[in-house]
Amino acid sequence: MIEMKFVTILLKGLKETVRDKRGLAMLLLFPLVFMVVFGYAFGAGSGGNTPHDIVVLNEDEGTTRSYLGEVERTNFGENFTRILTDLKYENSSTHMFIIHNQTREEALDSLMKREIGVIVTIPPHFSKSMEALINFTVREEVAKGIGQSIIESVDNRTTRSYLGEVERTNFGENFTRILTDLKNANNSTYMLIINNQTGVLVTIPANVSKSMGALINFTIGDEVVSGIGVDGGLEQMSLPVVSNINSTVEIEGDPSYMEFGISQSVIQAVLMRYETEVRQRVVEDVKLYFPEQGGLESRLGGEQFLAISIVSVSGTEQFTAFDFQAPGIMIFALLLLAVSSASVLARESEKQTLSRLKLSLMSPFDLLLGTLIRWAIIALAQVAILFGTAVLIGFHWTGGFSSIIVASLVGVIAGIASVALGLILASFAKSESHASNMGTLVAVPLSFLMGAFFPIEAEGLIQIMPWGQAVIALRSLLSFGNPISDVIVNIEYMIVQTIVLFSIGVFLFSRSRFKAE
Repeated sequence: MIEMKFVTILLKGLKETVRDKRGLAMLLLFPLVFMVVFGYAFGAGSGGNTPHDIVVLNEDEGTTRSYLGEVERTNFGENFTRILTDLKYENSSTHMFIIHNQTREEALDSLMKREIGVIVTIPPHFSKSMEALINFTVREEVAKGIGQSIIESVDNRTTRSYLGEVERTNFGENFTRILTDLKNANNSTYMLIINNQTGVLVTIPANVSKSMGALINFTIGDEVVSGIGVDGGLEQMSLPVVSNINSTVEIEGDPSYMEFGISQSVIQAVLMRYETEVRQRVVEDVKLYFPEQGGLESRLGGEQFLAISIVSVSGTEQFTAFDFQAPGIMIFALLLLAVSSASVLARESEKQTLSRLKLSLMSPFDLLLGTLIRWAIIALAQVAILFGTAVLIGFHWTGGFSSIIVASLVGVIAGIASVALGLILASFAKSESHASNMGTLVAVPLSFLMGAFFPIEAEGLIQIMPWGQAVIALRSLLSFGNPISDVIVNIEYMIVQTIVLFSIGVFLFSRSRFKAE
């Protein structure tokens, strides 16, 4: 019988795995927690319908216009803003945009901090351009309604519809007849004799009828400005005058930012659809007065009155995704200090080092203060190394030397907060491996929830944790180049939160490791 030693090894390994319930739990829970964290951070369960934050600066002055006999005051900029506000995802009650009411200076600041994706600026003459668009469409459709000719070239003839009558005309024959019938002042003698003899040769081109038809079309569209009967009544109207007013809607933002790409494409599509629907509505209104002639189709094109300009905001032209993520990576590295410090403290307890230190009359304060200073120095070195590496590989640092000093302070505070977290974890760990697994289980997902790599919707959680405040402060100082005064509040919150966290850690660790043994 063949001895199956691998079965013995297999059974031994399975028994050890099952007995180490804490280690097994960490092994199974780690990917599960990662799945939950990513789902929470990036909108799982919401159907992917996440509103996009934008600012609309409506500078439109509005217009007073007369449309089909009605005089009204209209601000098309407000109408377009209302459309963006009310826009929802298909088959959903979720709005596509959250429009913030901010000044231009506030909007630019929010854009730099990536609190919004785009700034939409509606120009002062937006309504006048829309009015010009409407007037152009009215003139175009009315001209068709009263009998725009349809020209078909058949040899040197024309078949056309003029004021509802279809007729076949050869303008070359008409002109020849005029020459033939032309007489002198006494109306007694013909001025010309038309024959095949030598004399003056007059050649009438093949497309003369088509040219005359085009002349008639132009005259109809340009000259019919009054005396138009409405529904058979006697009301008199004059066609609107088309002003040559063009407006450009500006969409500003950072082209490297994903939110900008999504938002600006949707806004462009909405504006184009808005323009098209205005044209279509005008066409439908005009047709109420002038029923469509057979064979005539509305042309939704023509003159261009609105344009869109994509503007890269100053200071973001070279801003990359790495510029946004680099400060977050620094905080992620500092959060990993919780894993290292928890493992070290658990090892000290597991190897009875703490018991021997207690015999030397060392107080918990001495142990924790020494540990704290050690990891604070490591945190400072880590921030310096990571910042230098980031700059070398392309990080666009926008702050001055003072911003590095303050960023180092932020890093030290974040490192102390991580040590405090390590104290809490070490209080519950039974071994070094348990502390390491538990620290990884907590620190890595927490870095995502703090917005270290990507912006998330959980703003409340970011605000109450020191690492979230650290991410905001470092991005403000190093990525966006904001003044130090902008992060003072964040640093104050960090200090208070770290003191609270460290106090909890000292209490739990002292109670579990010094008094219990």
